[in-house]
Amino acid sequence: MDSKDEAAPLIFNLWMKSISDVLFEDQISPEMRELFKGQKQAVDELLRNAANGWESIWIEEKGGLPKVLSQSLSRAVKKAENLQGGSPSKWKWGNYHQLAFSHPLSSVKPLNYLFNREGRIPVGGSSVTVQAAANKEDGTVNHGGSWRFVIDTQNINTAFHLVGPGQSGHPLSQWYHDLMDDWAEGNYHKTALTAEKTRQTLLLKP
Repeated sequence: MDSKDEAAPLIFNLWMKSISDVLFEDQISPEMRELFKGQKQAVDELLRNAANGWESIWIEEKGGLPKVLSQSLSRAVKKAENLQGGSPSKWKWGNYHQLAFSHPLSSVKPLNYLFNREGRIPVGGSSVTVQAAANKEDGTVNHGGSWRFVIDTQNINTAFHLVGPGQSGHPLSQWYHDLMDDWAEGNYHKTALTAEKTRQTLLLKP
Protein backbone atom coordinates (compact mmCIF):
# COMPACT_ATOMS: atom_id res chain seq x y z
CA MET A 1 0.00 0.00 0.00
CA ASP A 2 1.24 3.49 -0.81
CA SER A 3 1.93 4.91 2.65
CA LYS A 4 0.73 8.45 3.29
CA ASP A 5 3.93 9.18 5.25
CA GLU A 6 6.41 8.24 2.52
CA ALA A 7 7.85 10.19 -0.40
CA ALA A 8 8.15 7.26 -2.82
CA PRO A 9 4.40 7.02 -3.62
CA LEU A 10 4.33 10.74 -4.35
CA ILE A 11 7.22 10.48 -6.80
CA PHE A 12 5.91 7.31 -8.44
CA ASN A 13 2.37 8.53 -8.98
CA LEU A 14 3.50 11.92 -10.28
CA TRP A 15 5.96 10.05 -12.52
CA MET A 16 3.25 7.88 -14.05
CA LYS A 17 1.18 10.99 -14.78
CA SER A 18 4.24 12.67 -16.31
CA ILE A 19 4.83 9.71 -18.64
CA SER A 20 1.33 10.20 -19.99
CA ASP A 21 2.05 13.90 -20.53
CA VAL A 22 5.34 13.24 -22.34
CA LEU A 23 3.75 10.69 -24.67
CA PHE A 24 0.49 12.42 -25.52
CA GLU A 25 0.63 16.17 -24.94
CA ASP A 26 2.01 17.08 -28.38
CA GLN A 27 -0.43 14.97 -30.40
CA ILE A 28 -3.60 15.10 -28.30
CA SER A 29 -5.22 18.37 -27.23
CA PRO A 30 -6.03 19.00 -23.54
CA GLU A 31 -9.74 18.97 -24.37
CA MET A 32 -9.46 15.58 -26.06
CA ARG A 33 -7.34 14.16 -23.24
CA GLU A 34 -10.13 15.04 -20.84
CA LEU A 35 -12.20 12.47 -22.75
CA PHE A 36 -9.33 9.97 -22.84
CA LYS A 37 -10.19 8.20 -19.58
CA GLY A 38 -8.04 5.14 -20.20
CA GLN A 39 -4.66 6.89 -20.25
CA LYS A 40 -3.27 4.97 -17.27
CA GLN A 41 -4.11 1.62 -18.80
CA ALA A 42 -2.73 2.69 -22.18
CA VAL A 43 0.55 3.90 -20.65
CA ASP A 44 0.86 0.70 -18.61
CA GLU A 45 0.50 -1.41 -21.75
CA LEU A 46 2.97 0.75 -23.70
CA LEU A 47 5.55 0.44 -20.91
CA ARG A 48 5.11 -3.33 -20.59
CA ASN A 49 5.56 -3.84 -24.31
CA ALA A 50 8.59 -1.54 -24.45
CA ALA A 51 10.21 -3.36 -21.53
CA ASN A 52 9.74 -6.61 -23.46
CA GLY A 53 11.50 -5.23 -26.54
CA TRP A 54 8.64 -3.80 -28.58
CA GLU A 55 8.44 0.00 -28.52
CA SER A 56 5.32 1.53 -29.99
CA ILE A 57 5.45 4.55 -32.26
CA TRP A 58 4.38 6.71 -29.30
CA ILE A 59 7.60 5.87 -27.48
CA GLU A 60 9.81 5.76 -30.58
CA GLU A 61 8.83 9.30 -31.55
CA LYS A 62 9.91 10.51 -28.11
CA GLY A 63 13.40 9.06 -28.41
CA GLY A 64 12.91 5.62 -26.92
CA LEU A 65 11.98 4.24 -23.51
CA PRO A 66 15.05 5.45 -21.51
CA LYS A 67 14.54 9.02 -22.72
CA VAL A 68 10.80 8.92 -21.98
CA LEU A 69 11.41 7.63 -18.46
CA SER A 70 14.18 10.12 -17.75
CA GLN A 71 12.28 13.12 -19.07
CA SER A 72 9.07 12.23 -17.25
CA LEU A 73 10.89 11.51 -13.97
CA SER A 74 12.54 14.92 -14.14
CA ARG A 75 9.12 16.51 -14.57
CA ALA A 76 7.70 14.52 -11.65
CA VAL A 77 10.53 15.57 -9.31
CA LYS A 78 10.11 19.21 -10.34
CA LYS A 79 6.38 19.04 -9.63
CA ALA A 80 7.03 17.44 -6.23
CA GLU A 81 9.41 20.30 -5.44
CA ASN A 82 6.76 22.84 -6.43
CA LEU A 83 4.21 21.08 -4.24
CA GLN A 84 6.26 20.33 -1.13
CA GLY A 85 9.55 22.19 -1.30
CA GLY A 86 13.13 21.33 -2.17
CA SER A 87 13.80 18.75 0.57
CA PRO A 88 12.76 15.24 -0.60
CA SER A 89 13.20 13.87 2.93
CA LYS A 90 10.17 15.94 3.94
CA TRP A 91 7.95 14.90 1.05
CA LYS A 92 4.86 12.89 1.97
CA TRP A 93 2.27 11.25 -0.22
CA GLY A 94 -0.43 12.23 2.28
CA ASN A 95 0.34 15.93 1.98
CA TYR A 96 -0.87 15.69 -1.62
CA HIS A 97 -3.15 12.65 -1.58
CA GLN A 98 -6.06 13.60 0.69
CA LEU A 99 -9.57 12.43 1.39
CA ALA A 100 -12.66 14.64 1.50
CA PHE A 101 -16.16 13.20 1.70
CA SER A 102 -17.90 16.23 0.23
CA HIS A 103 -21.62 16.52 0.87
CA PRO A 104 -23.58 17.64 -2.24
CA LEU A 105 -24.95 20.68 -0.37
CA SER A 106 -21.44 21.79 0.59
CA SER A 107 -21.02 23.33 -2.86
CA VAL A 108 -23.22 26.17 -1.59
CA LYS A 109 -21.27 28.49 0.72
CA PRO A 110 -21.30 28.83 3.71
CA LEU A 111 -22.92 25.38 4.01
CA ASN A 112 -19.50 23.84 3.33
CA TYR A 113 -18.49 24.70 6.92
CA LEU A 114 -21.42 22.65 8.21
CA PHE A 115 -21.41 19.68 5.86
CA ASN A 116 -17.63 19.38 5.33
CA ARG A 117 -16.44 20.49 8.73
CA GLU A 118 -13.91 17.64 8.95
CA GLY A 119 -12.05 19.04 5.95
CA ARG A 120 -9.43 16.98 4.09
CA ILE A 121 -7.30 14.30 5.73
CA PRO A 122 -4.15 12.53 4.46
CA VAL A 123 -4.73 8.99 3.20
CA GLY A 124 -2.59 6.23 1.74
CA GLY A 125 -3.30 3.98 -1.22
CA SER A 126 -3.77 4.84 -4.88
CA SER A 127 -5.65 3.63 -7.93
CA VAL A 128 -3.53 0.44 -8.10
CA THR A 129 -3.40 -0.67 -4.45
CA VAL A 130 -5.56 -2.72 -2.12
CA GLN A 131 -8.15 -0.41 -0.54
CA ALA A 132 -8.02 1.63 -3.72
CA ALA A 133 -8.06 5.40 -3.44
CA ALA A 134 -7.70 7.04 -6.83
CA ASN A 135 -7.32 10.79 -6.98
CA LYS A 136 -7.95 13.86 -9.11
CA GLU A 137 -5.28 16.14 -10.57
CA ASP A 138 -5.08 18.15 -7.34
CA GLY A 139 -4.58 15.03 -5.21
CA THR A 140 -8.14 14.84 -3.87
CA VAL A 141 -9.24 11.21 -3.49
CA ASN A 142 -12.36 10.73 -5.59
CA HIS A 143 -12.67 6.99 -6.08
CA GLY A 144 -12.66 3.95 -3.80
CA GLY A 145 -14.89 1.55 -1.93
CA SER A 146 -17.07 3.71 0.32
CA TRP A 147 -18.46 0.55 1.96
CA ARG A 148 -15.87 -2.09 2.80
CA PHE A 149 -17.09 -5.49 3.93
CA VAL A 150 -15.30 -8.69 4.92
CA ILE A 151 -17.02 -11.87 6.09
CA ASP A 152 -16.07 -15.49 6.69
CA THR A 153 -18.71 -17.55 4.87
CA GLN A 154 -18.19 -20.36 7.38
CA ASN A 155 -19.26 -18.04 10.16
CA ILE A 156 -21.67 -15.48 8.73
CA ASN A 157 -22.74 -14.45 12.22
CA THR A 158 -19.72 -12.16 12.45
CA ALA A 159 -18.48 -9.65 9.89
CA PHE A 160 -16.12 -6.71 9.60
CA HIS A 161 -17.22 -3.65 7.70
CA LEU A 162 -16.95 0.09 7.38
CA VAL A 163 -19.07 2.79 5.76
CA GLY A 164 -17.31 6.07 5.11
CA PRO A 165 -17.57 8.71 6.34
CA GLY A 166 -20.31 7.45 8.69
CA GLN A 167 -23.70 5.79 8.78
CA SER A 168 -25.77 8.96 9.10
CA GLY A 169 -26.36 11.67 6.52
CA HIS A 170 -27.44 14.12 9.22
CA PRO A 171 -24.60 16.64 9.80
CA LEU A 172 -25.49 17.00 13.50
CA SER A 173 -25.46 13.27 14.17
CA GLN A 174 -22.56 11.70 16.07
CA TRP A 175 -22.41 9.11 13.26
CA TYR A 176 -22.07 11.64 10.43
CA HIS A 177 -18.25 11.60 10.15
CA ASP A 178 -17.26 9.22 12.95
CA LEU A 179 -15.83 6.60 10.55
CA MET A 180 -13.85 8.98 8.35
CA ASP A 181 -10.51 8.41 10.10
CA ASP A 182 -11.06 4.64 10.20
CA TRP A 183 -11.75 4.65 6.45
CA ALA A 184 -8.51 6.53 5.86
CA GLU A 185 -6.51 4.18 8.10
CA GLY A 186 -8.09 0.98 6.78
CA ASN A 187 -9.68 -0.02 10.08
CA TYR A 188 -12.80 -2.19 10.28
CA HIS A 189 -15.61 -2.53 12.80
CA LYS A 190 -16.77 -5.92 14.01
CA THR A 191 -20.50 -6.61 13.88
CA ALA A 192 -22.44 -9.68 14.99
CA LEU A 193 -25.99 -10.83 14.33
CA THR A 194 -26.32 -12.00 17.93
CA ALA A 195 -25.25 -8.69 19.44
CA GLU A 196 -27.65 -7.06 21.87
CA LYS A 197 -29.98 -4.68 20.10
CA THR A 198 -29.98 -1.01 21.05
CA ARG A 199 -32.48 1.56 19.96
CA GLN A 200 -32.42 5.31 19.70
CA THR A 201 -35.21 7.57 18.60
CA LEU A 202 -34.73 10.60 16.34
CA LEU A 203 -37.57 13.08 16.78
CA LEU A 204 -38.10 15.51 13.91
CA LYS A 205 -39.97 18.69 14.81
CA PRO A 206 -41.28 21.19 12.24
